[in-house]
Amino acid sequence: TIVFGESAINDAVAIILFDVLNTSQLESLHNWRVYWNVFRLLFLSIIFGVLMAVCLVGMIRLARLRENFTLVTLYCFSSAYFVFTLAETVHLSGIIATLFAGMVFNLYGGEHLTKEQRHGASEFLEKCASFSDNCVFMICGAASSIINRRGLKFPLLALLFCLIARAMSVFTSSGASNLVKCCIGDRRLITWKHQVMMWHGGLRGGIALLLALEIGSWCKYKELFVEATFIIIVVLLLVCGSSTEAMFALLGMSESGAGEDVKEHRLLQRGLMRIHGAIKCCLVGSMMDKAESRAWGKDTHPDRSSELVSLPSVRHSSLEDVGLS
Repeated sequence: TIVFGESAINDAVAIILFDVLNTSQLESLHNWRVYWNVFRLLFLSIIFGVLMAVCLVGMIRLARLRENFTLVTLYCFSSAYFVFTLAETVHLSGIIATLFAGMVFNLYGGEHLTKEQRHGASEFLEKCASFSDNCVFMICGAASSIINRRGLKFPLLALLFCLIARAMSVFTSSGASNLVKCCIGDRRLITWKHQVMMWHGGLRGGIALLLALEIGSWCKYKELFVEATFIIIVVLLLVCGSSTEAMFALLGMSESGAGEDVKEHRLLQRGLMRIHGAIKCCLVGSMMDKAESRAWGKDTHPDRSSELVSLPSVRHSSLEDVGLS
């Protein structure tokens, strides 16, 4: 989870920096313009994705799509492309907007489905995501067949610099995070073993290759960058991907502690949970859904009218699991 979350933010930052450098005149690029472009692409894209997802999830409730499993599944699938296209149309980052829109859909969109329906929808979306992910590597293969071989010196040097920069980034950021946690009394520190695994498993290639293919005509060595990116992807997939379990064994780490629950909820966490509860009440439903269920003759729990519910068959909400109502 740590590796995936960190790499997702890392991809977002890489996309922002690439867009700023690729679309700007470097000779006339000023600091204030860089700051504005970073702010616009990152924070405005996040806000745009969240707001669009809130509206789209609200449409599920207003249109009563929960009654049609196939329709609501296709609606969630097409919403990702809709958010991406609309964000790119207004010159924001479609990937970042879609990433945070997906978080909102995961929190509130799934509440409109039963457990069995969520499982079916997840299977469908995972297959589609796997297909799209494989298409990226198909692009890798196609790109490797049309580029000219220029040797391995530059790609291997670039790989070395990536590993060094990755280590500096992970260990520095983890140290700062642990320092903040010590100051606030949080004992969930990022150990050196976790830091090593973050360094080992966080380098990915899909986003990097797509960005390399989007380099503008201003760069005279685009083919060299594409070739180097492809070689780095292959090496990291073969070396890091095949040695993950060996690294776990070498560090003495296991997955037994991955699901440990933190039962102590601090003030910030409690505040976020209450905000989550208010949003969920608007997007998923409360008394209005109960009234609709009674009107349709599907009220199976008449004594639980004060709970937040999305479907009559869903007995517990996520807030009840953490002790809040």
